[in-house]
Amino acid sequence: MTQKQIDKLRKTLPSYQNWESATTEQKILDKELEIREMMLSNLAYHEDYFEMVKKDWYVRNRGSRGYDWEQLERLGVKDGRKRVEELWEEMKEDFAKYATVHYSSYVDPDGLSYNSVCWEDAE
Repeated sequence: MTQKQIDKLRKTLPSYQNWESATTEQKILDKELEIREMMLSNLAYHEDYFEMVKKDWYVRNRGSRGYDWEQLERLGVKDGRKRVEELWEEMKEDFAKYATVHYSSYVDPDGLSYNSVCWEDAE
């Protein structure tokens, strides 16, 4: 799934002001889109998603919410870990097909450089 496809699906979800009206399926989709966006970032920096979730900064920031797969399970997904593994495999495949990474395309005032991703116009 490309960023364009993620953005298109996100527009189908209720706004955060109306989130109480979201169905369980919409909440699962929202969480999966959030996971996919993190995976895109991992791919842009050649980082394995399952290695990233072990890093101290990630563990500190996830807090009591738990791992992504635990959050999916709380929403009703039977095997959240398996679902996240499926998402990761799909994202890696689509990234290899449709994405081009531009390295150090932006440097912030502190001198940190960031990569950007250009996508083929894929639906």
